Amino acid sequence: MSRKTNQELTPWQKYQKQQKEQQRAQSSVFTKARPKRIGKKLSKLRKQQNWKLFWKMGSLIVIFGAALLFIIYLISPLSHIQSLKVSGNQALSDRSVLSSAGLKKGDAIFNVLGQEKALTQRARSKNVKIRSLQVSISHLNHVKVHITEYKTAAFLLHNNKYHVILESGVISKVGQKQPTGHYPIISRFKKQSTTHKMISQYNKLEKSVQQNISEIRFAPTKSNPMRVHLFMNDGNEVYATLTTLAKKMAYYNSISTEMKQNGVINLEVGAYSYPFK
Repeated sequence: MSRKTNQELTPWQKYQKQQKEQQRAQSSVFTKARPKRIGKKLSKLRKQQNWKLFWKMGSLIVIFGAALLFIIYLISPLSHIQSLKVSGNQALSDRSVLSSAGLKKGDAIFNVLGQEKALTQRARSKNVKIRSLQVSISHLNHVKVHITEYKTAAFLLHNNKYHVILESGVISKVGQKQPTGHYPIISRFKKQSTTHKMISQYNKLEKSVQQNISEIRFAPTKSNPMRVHLFMNDGNEVYATLTTLAKKMAYYNSISTEMKQNGVINLEVGAYSYPFK
Protein backbone atom coordinates (compact mmCIF):
# COMPACT_ATOMS: atom_id res chain seq x y z
CA MET A 1 0.00 0.00 0.00
CA SER A 2 1.55 3.30 -1.12
CA ARG A 3 2.07 6.26 1.16
CA LYS A 4 -0.56 8.88 1.24
CA THR A 5 0.17 12.25 -0.40
CA ASN A 6 -0.23 15.53 1.50
CA GLN A 7 -3.55 16.09 -0.25
CA GLU A 8 -4.95 12.79 1.08
CA LEU A 9 -3.81 13.45 4.72
CA THR A 10 -6.13 14.88 7.26
CA PRO A 11 -5.13 18.16 8.99
CA TRP A 12 -4.20 16.29 12.15
CA GLN A 13 -1.95 13.89 10.22
CA LYS A 14 -0.30 16.82 8.43
CA TYR A 15 0.45 18.46 11.80
CA GLN A 16 1.98 15.28 13.22
CA LYS A 17 4.09 14.86 10.08
CA GLN A 18 5.44 18.42 10.36
CA GLN A 19 6.32 17.88 14.04
CA LYS A 20 8.27 14.71 13.24
CA GLU A 21 10.16 16.44 10.42
CA GLN A 22 11.10 19.37 12.77
CA GLN A 23 12.31 16.93 15.47
CA ARG A 24 14.47 15.07 12.91
CA ALA A 25 15.94 18.37 11.67
CA GLN A 26 16.78 19.55 15.21
CA SER A 27 18.26 16.17 16.12
CA SER A 28 20.53 16.25 13.08
CA VAL A 29 21.72 19.81 13.96
CA PHE A 30 22.60 18.87 17.55
CA THR A 31 24.28 15.70 16.37
CA LYS A 32 26.52 17.65 14.01
CA ALA A 33 27.32 20.51 16.50
CA ARG A 34 28.09 18.34 19.55
CA PRO A 35 31.40 16.85 18.33
CA LYS A 36 32.65 20.33 17.44
CA ARG A 37 31.90 21.71 20.93
CA ILE A 38 33.49 18.74 22.67
CA GLY A 39 36.50 19.01 20.39
CA LYS A 40 37.03 22.68 21.32
CA LYS A 41 36.77 21.93 25.05
CA LEU A 42 39.24 19.06 24.77
CA SER A 43 41.71 21.25 22.89
CA LYS A 44 41.47 24.01 25.52
CA LEU A 45 41.86 21.50 28.37
CA ARG A 46 44.96 20.02 26.73
CA LYS A 47 46.52 23.50 26.45
CA GLN A 48 45.86 24.23 30.16
CA GLN A 49 47.38 20.91 31.16
CA ASN A 50 50.43 21.56 28.99
CA TRP A 51 50.96 24.99 30.59
CA LYS A 52 50.69 23.55 34.10
CA LEU A 53 53.17 20.84 33.21
CA PHE A 54 55.49 23.45 31.69
CA TRP A 55 55.43 25.60 34.84
CA LYS A 56 56.03 22.62 37.11
CA MET A 57 58.95 21.45 35.04
CA GLY A 58 60.33 25.00 34.85
CA SER A 59 60.08 25.45 38.63
CA LEU A 60 61.86 22.16 39.26
CA ILE A 61 64.62 23.08 36.82
CA VAL A 62 65.11 26.48 38.50
CA ILE A 63 65.19 24.94 42.01
CA PHE A 64 67.63 22.17 41.09
CA GLY A 65 69.74 24.63 39.07
CA ALA A 66 69.98 27.05 42.01
CA ALA A 67 70.86 24.18 44.36
CA LEU A 68 73.56 23.00 41.98
CA LEU A 69 75.04 26.50 41.67
CA PHE A 70 75.02 26.87 45.46
CA ILE A 71 76.88 23.57 45.90
CA ILE A 72 79.44 24.62 43.29
CA TYR A 73 79.88 27.95 45.12
CA LEU A 74 80.42 26.19 48.46
CA ILE A 75 83.26 24.07 47.14
CA SER A 76 84.81 26.91 45.15
CA PRO A 77 87.46 29.36 46.49
CA LEU A 78 84.89 32.20 46.26
CA SER A 79 83.15 30.94 49.42
CA HIS A 80 86.33 31.22 51.50
CA ILE A 81 88.10 34.30 52.87
CA GLN A 82 90.86 35.28 50.48
CA SER A 83 92.26 38.29 52.36
CA LEU A 84 91.93 39.95 55.79
CA LYS A 85 92.70 43.60 56.50
CA VAL A 86 92.66 45.22 59.96
CA SER A 87 92.25 48.95 60.64
CA GLY A 88 91.71 51.17 63.68
CA ASN A 89 94.19 49.31 65.86
CA GLN A 90 96.91 51.29 67.63
CA ALA A 91 98.11 49.31 70.62
CA LEU A 92 97.14 45.92 69.22
CA SER A 93 98.76 44.13 66.29
CA ASP A 94 96.77 42.85 63.29
CA ARG A 95 97.56 39.30 64.30
CA SER A 96 96.29 39.87 67.84
CA VAL A 97 93.00 41.34 66.60
CA LEU A 98 92.34 38.51 64.13
CA SER A 99 93.29 35.87 66.68
CA SER A 100 90.90 37.41 69.24
CA ALA A 101 88.07 37.48 66.69
CA GLY A 102 88.85 33.92 65.57
CA LEU A 103 89.35 34.83 61.92
CA LYS A 104 91.92 33.52 59.50
CA LYS A 105 92.48 33.30 55.77
CA GLY A 106 90.71 30.33 54.19
CA ASP A 107 87.78 30.31 56.62
CA ALA A 108 84.28 30.03 55.18
CA ILE A 109 82.84 33.43 54.36
CA PHE A 110 79.64 32.35 56.15
CA ASN A 111 81.60 32.58 59.43
CA VAL A 112 81.56 36.35 58.86
CA LEU A 113 78.23 37.09 57.16
CA GLY A 114 75.75 38.37 59.77
CA GLN A 115 78.11 37.37 62.61
CA GLU A 116 79.41 40.82 63.60
CA LYS A 117 77.81 40.75 67.06
CA ALA A 118 79.17 37.26 67.81
CA LEU A 119 82.62 38.20 66.52
CA THR A 120 82.66 41.32 68.71
CA GLN A 121 81.68 39.34 71.81
CA ARG A 122 84.35 36.74 71.09
CA ALA A 123 87.04 39.36 70.48
CA ARG A 124 86.17 41.29 73.65
CA SER A 125 86.20 38.13 75.75
CA LYS A 126 89.67 37.25 74.42
CA ASN A 127 91.16 40.76 74.59
CA VAL A 128 90.00 43.42 77.08
CA LYS A 129 91.53 46.19 74.97
CA ILE A 130 88.98 45.68 72.17
CA ARG A 131 85.98 47.95 72.58
CA SER A 132 84.05 47.25 69.37
CA LEU A 133 84.52 45.48 66.06
CA GLN A 134 83.03 46.09 62.61
CA VAL A 135 83.26 43.69 59.68
CA SER A 136 82.71 44.44 55.99
CA ILE A 137 83.05 42.25 52.89
CA SER A 138 84.11 43.38 49.43
CA HIS A 139 84.61 41.49 46.16
CA LEU A 140 82.76 38.45 47.57
CA ASN A 141 85.55 37.15 49.82
CA HIS A 142 87.79 40.05 50.91
CA VAL A 143 87.16 40.87 54.59
CA LYS A 144 87.93 44.16 56.35
CA VAL A 145 87.95 44.34 60.15
CA HIS A 146 87.79 47.75 61.83
CA ILE A 147 88.21 47.91 65.61
CA THR A 148 87.95 50.53 68.33
CA GLU A 149 90.30 50.07 71.25
CA TYR A 150 89.89 51.04 74.87
CA LYS A 151 92.48 53.72 75.48
CA THR A 152 95.03 53.54 78.27
CA ALA A 153 93.94 55.80 81.12
CA ALA A 154 96.82 55.34 83.56
CA PHE A 155 99.29 52.90 85.10
CA LEU A 156 98.78 51.23 88.46
CA LEU A 157 101.95 50.76 90.48
CA HIS A 158 101.65 47.47 92.33
CA ASN A 159 104.49 45.36 93.74
CA ASN A 160 107.06 47.44 91.85
CA LYS A 161 105.39 46.72 88.50
CA TYR A 162 103.25 48.96 86.33
CA HIS A 163 99.87 47.59 85.21
CA VAL A 164 97.92 49.22 82.40
CA ILE A 165 94.56 50.68 83.44
CA LEU A 166 92.15 51.03 80.54
CA GLU A 167 89.50 53.74 80.34
CA SER A 168 86.94 50.96 80.89
CA GLY A 169 88.41 50.47 84.37
CA VAL A 170 89.95 47.10 83.52
CA ILE A 171 93.41 46.60 84.99
CA SER A 172 95.92 44.45 83.15
CA LYS A 173 97.01 41.37 85.08
CA VAL A 174 100.43 41.46 83.46
CA GLY A 175 102.76 44.13 84.81
CA GLN A 176 105.77 45.75 83.18
CA LYS A 177 108.99 47.18 84.60
CA GLN A 178 108.47 50.71 83.30
CA PRO A 179 105.39 52.68 82.18
CA THR A 180 105.07 53.76 78.56
CA GLY A 181 103.61 56.97 77.19
CA HIS A 182 102.61 60.04 79.16
CA TYR A 183 100.01 58.58 81.47
CA PRO A 184 99.58 59.29 85.19
CA ILE A 185 100.81 56.79 87.74
CA ILE A 186 98.26 55.64 90.31
CA SER A 187 99.85 54.32 93.46
CA ARG A 188 99.05 53.19 97.00
CA PHE A 189 95.53 52.07 96.05
CA LYS A 190 95.08 48.72 97.79
CA LYS A 191 91.40 48.05 97.09
CA GLN A 192 90.22 47.39 93.54
CA SER A 193 86.90 49.16 94.22
CA THR A 194 88.77 52.32 95.25
CA THR A 195 90.93 52.10 92.13
CA HIS A 196 87.82 51.84 89.93
CA LYS A 197 86.36 54.93 91.60
CA MET A 198 89.60 56.75 90.89
CA ILE A 199 89.51 55.79 87.21
CA SER A 200 85.85 56.85 86.99
CA GLN A 201 86.72 60.28 88.38
CA TYR A 202 89.77 60.58 86.15
CA ASN A 203 87.73 59.85 82.99
CA LYS A 204 85.47 62.82 83.84
CA LEU A 205 88.34 65.30 83.90
CA GLU A 206 89.05 67.66 81.02
CA LYS A 207 91.76 66.49 78.64
CA SER A 208 94.05 69.40 79.55
CA VAL A 209 93.81 68.52 83.25
CA GLN A 210 94.36 64.79 82.56
CA GLN A 211 97.52 65.55 80.60
CA ASN A 212 98.80 67.73 83.45
CA ILE A 213 98.61 64.95 86.06
CA SER A 214 101.84 63.09 86.73
CA GLU A 215 100.87 60.88 89.69
CA ILE A 216 97.88 60.20 91.90
CA ARG A 217 98.45 58.73 95.34
CA PHE A 218 95.85 57.43 97.73
CA ALA A 219 96.56 59.35 100.95
CA PRO A 220 93.75 58.84 103.47
CA THR A 221 93.64 60.56 106.86
CA LYS A 222 91.42 60.14 109.92
CA SER A 223 89.46 63.23 108.99
CA ASN A 224 89.28 62.32 105.28
CA PRO A 225 89.57 58.56 104.55
CA MET A 226 89.11 59.22 100.81
CA ARG A 227 91.83 61.81 100.37
CA VAL A 228 94.03 61.70 97.26
CA HIS A 229 97.30 63.48 96.56
CA LEU A 230 97.99 64.63 92.99
CA PHE A 231 101.37 65.64 91.57
CA MET A 232 101.01 67.93 88.57
CA ASN A 233 103.37 68.30 85.62
CA ASP A 234 103.36 72.09 86.09
CA GLY A 235 104.96 71.69 89.54
CA ASN A 236 101.89 72.09 91.75
CA GLU A 237 100.38 69.53 94.13
CA VAL A 238 96.71 68.99 94.86
CA TYR A 239 94.87 67.50 97.82
CA ALA A 240 91.29 66.46 97.11
CA THR A 241 88.57 64.02 98.07
CA LEU A 242 88.21 61.06 95.72
CA THR A 243 84.42 61.23 95.41
CA THR A 244 84.43 64.92 94.40
CA LEU A 245 87.72 64.99 92.47
CA ALA A 246 86.29 65.57 88.99
CA LYS A 247 83.93 68.31 90.19
CA LYS A 248 86.60 70.20 92.15
CA MET A 249 89.39 69.80 89.58
CA ALA A 250 87.27 71.80 87.12
CA TYR A 251 88.56 74.89 89.00
CA TYR A 252 92.22 73.88 88.84
CA ASN A 253 93.24 75.95 85.81
CA SER A 254 91.66 79.15 87.12
CA ILE A 255 93.26 78.70 90.58
CA SER A 256 96.72 77.79 89.26
CA THR A 257 96.88 80.83 86.96
CA GLU A 258 96.34 83.15 89.95
CA MET A 259 99.21 81.57 91.91
CA LYS A 260 102.43 83.62 91.86
CA GLN A 261 104.56 80.56 92.49
CA ASN A 262 104.16 76.80 92.63
CA GLY A 263 102.46 75.44 95.68
CA VAL A 264 99.63 73.35 97.06
CA ILE A 265 95.98 73.58 96.04
CA ASN A 266 93.60 72.12 98.60
CA LEU A 267 90.21 71.07 97.24
CA GLU A 268 89.06 68.92 100.15
CA VAL A 269 86.81 71.54 101.74
CA GLY A 270 86.25 74.57 99.59
CA ALA A 271 89.23 75.58 97.42
CA TYR A 272 92.37 77.46 98.44
CA SER A 273 96.08 77.47 97.67
CA TYR A 274 99.36 78.29 99.37
CA PRO A 275 103.01 78.25 98.26
CA PHE A 276 105.47 75.52 99.18
CA LYS A 277 107.24 76.15 102.47
